[in-house]
Amino acid sequence: MHLTTPPTSTQLAALTSTQIGALSPSQMVFSPNQLSVLMGAQIEAFGADDIAVMSTQQIRGLTPAEIGALTPAQLAVLSPTQLAALATTQVRGFTPTQIGALAYEQVAALAPTQIGALSAAQFLGFTVTQISNLSTDQVHALTAVEAKALDATRIGAFNADQIAALPSTALYSLTTTAVAALTLPQVAGLAPSQLAALTAPQVKSLTVGQLTHLTETQIKGFDANDIAALTATQIDSLTTTQIAALTPVQIKGLTVTELRGFASDQLQALTVPQIAAMTPTQVKGLTVGQIQALNAPQVNAFTATQPAAGRSGTTTCRPLPPDVLMNVSSPTASRSCRTRRAPALTLAARRRAGAGTLARCATSSGRARRTSIPPHSRPKSKACIGWPSSSMT
Repeated sequence: MHLTTPPTSTQLAALTSTQIGALSPSQMVFSPNQLSVLMGAQIEAFGADDIAVMSTQQIRGLTPAEIGALTPAQLAVLSPTQLAALATTQVRGFTPTQIGALAYEQVAALAPTQIGALSAAQFLGFTVTQISNLSTDQVHALTAVEAKALDATRIGAFNADQIAALPSTALYSLTTTAVAALTLPQVAGLAPSQLAALTAPQVKSLTVGQLTHLTETQIKGFDANDIAALTATQIDSLTTTQIAALTPVQIKGLTVTELRGFASDQLQALTVPQIAAMTPTQVKGLTVGQIQALNAPQVNAFTATQPAAGRSGTTTCRPLPPDVLMNVSSPTASRSCRTRRAPALTLAARRRAGAGTLARCATSSGRARRTSIPPHSRPKSKACIGWPSSSMT
């Protein structure tokens, strides 16, 4: 078929598939408006050579339905320039199968806005290889809908740089399955701001291997809610370096159950500012064994308001002298112990007490007993704090 003059839109719409198939590339002189009236079957009738010579203006004249009607042969000849010319509404016309058939150069030609315009079903049309070849700019354009559709296989296709390029909206939309599937190199690529975007369920889904792979800088990215969401197994897996890196705000986010799960080395890794940031409830939840595991600077970091907070309990000066700690851990130890200076003691009493401080404790039977505290064990600070009774059980 040979056209001497361009047909009108009505005439073009009346052409049969056979007639359209007979057109030569030199006859592709249709305007964008004329092309927009064609039906899917008519579009399919164009030869690959006809599609290849279409201008960007003509390409932009195709409707989403016409885009979806392109055959594999026609799709294969679309140039990067033609693909880049497509509007976001046209891109939505691609089927998942068509997207999966795009060549490397064609995928690379898609603008970030075009990538972000894809539906979840369309994005799942990308193969693992195609995903691994997406640029960081393309990845940064992923929407929450697209990210939520990613399964373990597809999230595993992203490299560390691509993971680092994911926007926060995409990160917190990942399923817990996808989060747990992140590889160690991918986890290493996460920025603190990205970790801060994770939801509590996502943080809870992190594996022990993923958690222990986080750096000090990364661990600071979690907010208090994330810290509170950690399981006993996750808490147990934290290294002493990671524990020491927690911010005071994160420390406040620890639940009593989580703190009770701290091993001795983890507890001893707490810094003075971290100890000082603990809430009265958290301090009250510490076990006797954990209190005994604290070093002198840690004990001395407790403030007067932390253990007291209006609760009744034993009172002792800080830092806790070794003799007092021994008495606290004894089964017959009292629930009310205090230290005091004894200026009026007799000479014999002073000798028995090491000429220094006496610790007077009431036993469970109600009888008082005295424990001598050597001078070298006397607390440097005279400030007293109240240890709650619950921590002595």
